[in-house]
Amino acid sequence: MIGLNRKVRRLSLVFSTVLMLTAIVGTQFLVTVSAKKPIVNDLTFESTMPPITLEYTQILGTLGGADYELLIPDNWNGILVVGCKGYSHEELEIGGPEMSWLGVNPAGVFGFGRLMMINHQVAFAYSNFGTGGFCVKEGMIRTHQLTEYIMDNYEVTGEVYLVGFSMGGLVACLLGEKYPNLYDGVLDVCGSKDVIGQHEHHKAIVEMQGETDEETAELLREYLKGPPASLPAAYVDSISDESLLAMQVNFAFAVEDKIIALGGTPESKPKAYQRISATYNAEIKIPVISIIGEFDRAVPLQQHQLYYDAVSEAGCLGYYRSYIVTNGTHVDLPIFMAIFMPPTAGFMKLRNWVEQGIAPPATGPPIP
Repeated sequence: MIGLNRKVRRLSLVFSTVLMLTAIVGTQFLVTVSAKKPIVNDLTFESTMPPITLEYTQILGTLGGADYELLIPDNWNGILVVGCKGYSHEELEIGGPEMSWLGVNPAGVFGFGRLMMINHQVAFAYSNFGTGGFCVKEGMIRTHQLTEYIMDNYEVTGEVYLVGFSMGGLVACLLGEKYPNLYDGVLDVCGSKDVIGQHEHHKAIVEMQGETDEETAELLREYLKGPPASLPAAYVDSISDESLLAMQVNFAFAVEDKIIALGGTPESKPKAYQRISATYNAEIKIPVISIIGEFDRAVPLQQHQLYYDAVSEAGCLGYYRSYIVTNGTHVDLPIFMAIFMPPTAGFMKLRNWVEQGIAPPATGPPIP
């Protein structure tokens, strides 16, 4: 089995728990517990599964200035999954329709959590990090606090996993590397890996301007066909002008938010970017599985290649596996299904690896 004995681990967390409690003194703290309620797996892409009704308890609260939600199924097996949300320019509201990692999932984070409960009988928790923007540091602090709070106040008797999407994938990778005695495994879904490289990629897209919208879209197409994205021409040519121009607007917010969060550009503050890049924190000691979109424009394959190379250089490839989802883009339906559905079933691979010691076959670099 991978990981420390649960009792030993809990003892090792005493000092960090004290620090956490000290950090939240004077901060508003609220917990509300709803009545138990049923959920049904009624999402359309689950049509191959029989209807399932599950009773669960919902806990809403505020910790360290961030709102969180904890979902505990009645048939809980003691395992905890902690989610790390993706990037958003504005702070998101727990339970709000915009609090969604998955555009195909109208129920947002809750929908993901309920599928986790239905498929794996686990408790699921996540935080809004208490802020918007490129909040990797805040995401690490709030997710770590939330994890320890739940472990100290609820019957977490099994393993503790991190699941992160996009920016949250970066948060999850960093936390897994920093706290191998707290977390047992990481599922990184389309996570950014090298913040400098991603910033330059987004900046190049934002600065691309033609004399008309049509010319701008064509320039963007040509850019995406080459490195660092290197997307297939047939796929890039099928992207609508509207989608390309919307991508440019979204990336403009991301570029500005990185500069604000890190106090400057990669040229003026290189170490600030490196400190929160998974490529500079690659000495992993617990299993990490990356789910990668073949056609991801936001976090292209080159990002994952850089992380693979960094983990290899650190001598830690024995703890790392990555899977490219055919036709997957950035946190879309194919990516979502790859987490749960055979034969990929990324989270099941992670559980078998951690709990049964059954490591998946080694995977090669994302870019052959």
